[in-house]
Amino acid sequence: MMEQNDLPLLAAYSARFERLAPSKTMAETAYDRVSELLMDGAYQPGDRLVTRAVANELDIGLTPVREALLRLAGEGTLDQVNSRAMTVPILSAARLVEIYKLRLALEPMIAAEAIDKISVAAFSNLEASMVAMADAYKRQDYRAAFKQNRRFHFAIYQAAEMPFVLNVIRSAWRMVGPMFRQADPGAADPKEALEIHSGVMDALKRRNAAQLRSWLCQDLKRGRRLLRSLID
Repeated sequence: MMEQNDLPLLAAYSARFERLAPSKTMAETAYDRVSELLMDGAYQPGDRLVTRAVANELDIGLTPVREALLRLAGEGTLDQVNSRAMTVPILSAARLVEIYKLRLALEPMIAAEAIDKISVAAFSNLEASMVAMADAYKRQDYRAAFKQNRRFHFAIYQAAEMPFVLNVIRSAWRMVGPMFRQADPGAADPKEALEIHSGVMDALKRRNAAQLRSWLCQDLKRGRRLLRSLID
């Protein structure tokens, strides 16, 4: 049994292990940064990502950026051209259908799992993203609105504490993000988008899993319609 005198020693060991815990490597940082750029529509299908140019853009060394791009290529997010360059793939209609079947299955489920776990801080982040999204739509800055949309969704999904499912969802977002860059901004209805996200917030506050799933399915189907118009 632990004695009271053991507590200071335990605290000292805990602090030591925290200091020794490995920090994120530069390759992991580069991977996360490129992933976010893909999810936010910074690149579009067919874009060529040259290692040196990406390294300059991120202000990260060539080697970690090369490792990050190779990792994304290995996961199927990018197509490898050669050792120095990748391209953003152009999705077929069949692949888009596959991705959205996956998203419609996983995203409402992981959001429902988050209902009883989401923190006050996460709610504050959701509210901040809603305000920023509305402001971006008002300024017709659709890329900024899309970025806030991503932050909104992942603030919910991360609260579920399901890292494996979360990584699968991130992979799907990396695949479709570039397509939204090609979409006609006028085809999206900002009023509808904000109404749906308000519905998501309300369902979370009420802890109503059925309503939460319904609102998220509406949001996903709205995005799917927009992307289908690029292929059909």
